[in-house]
Amino acid sequence: MMHEPGIETTKPFTLFRPREIKTDSIKLRDEVGLFGTCGTPASTWREDIFIPALQRRGLKFYNPQLGPNEWKPEMASIEADHLANDEVIVFPISKETHGYGSLGEAGWAILGALMRGQKLGIYIEEDESMPKPAKRARALFKALATQLQKDYPVFQFEDSLEDQAIWAAISMRERAAMKHSKIRDIRTLKFPKKAETQPCISILGTSVADSAWKNKLKENYEKANVQYFDPYRENWTDTVGAEGEVEHKTKDKVILQIITGETESFGSIAESGLLALSAFVRGQAYGIYIEDHPSEPTSETNRARTLIRAHIKKLNEQFPGIIFLADSIDELQEWSIKAIKK
Repeated sequence: MMHEPGIETTKPFTLFRPREIKTDSIKLRDEVGLFGTCGTPASTWREDIFIPALQRRGLKFYNPQLGPNEWKPEMASIEADHLANDEVIVFPISKETHGYGSLGEAGWAILGALMRGQKLGIYIEEDESMPKPAKRARALFKALATQLQKDYPVFQFEDSLEDQAIWAAISMRERAAMKHSKIRDIRTLKFPKKAETQPCISILGTSVADSAWKNKLKENYEKANVQYFDPYRENWTDTVGAEGEVEHKTKDKVILQIITGETESFGSIAESGLLALSAFVRGQAYGIYIEDHPSEPTSETNRARTLIRAHIKKLNEQFPGIIFLADSIDELQEWSIKAIKK
């Protein structure tokens, strides 16, 4: 894999956008990572369905489910290690929660599976009693993921938890048999060689009217004579709000996602991994800044933010330059101006 020349910023950074990837799963850990809906007393799909199916076949697994109030932010690095190294990953997003954090992690899991050669299965359960934003987040995720899956089939959707448990066990047995026979499972994926991007920076993420940081960002872009796109609309609807947004997300040369503490930002968290994946496939530069929310460190939104930061750091350890994780909005802006003018 070839690394492109780096972009100078306040910290070392290399823009990693190869147009062909060869993966070999030989180095992956012989375990099934049981990711997905976690942290609720009613969420027992692991114990009821997956763990018995894996134990009957003598297969190893990682279970991140903990009891009430047991999760701590420092545990994020352990979860990130398993998401990065387990051979088979399952991501059931069940109806017990709104699942915004799991949707965010699932997008990063797809990008990781593409880069590492992991087998990934996703199940998204739907419930008509959910509030409209939660249903919309699931529908958008599934629509975007399905579109990407057509060209880059590195994961699959399952129709039920039982089906996914069987798939995980069979996939793990197949991988183990291949390793025992020393057959190499090598996969080659090719991406468009010419990135059809437009010289514009998309400012995505937390949407709040008249945010001081966003006004400063846009003012500095105008001083630098840089074109930008702000999707915020005061009266957002599915029709008006989406107008032009998809075009910018898929065409702009630089994609920024800024998740601040002004709101819980569940929608932005849910689409973060898919935005990064889409940018990688299309050759766009993707940078993200994630600020903590003023709620408790173990709140749903802060748990999701901590996990996503951990997943990004693990990806950058394995593939330097795949994501630019900024320490501040100012640093992200400095990087974006250099990226757009590169």
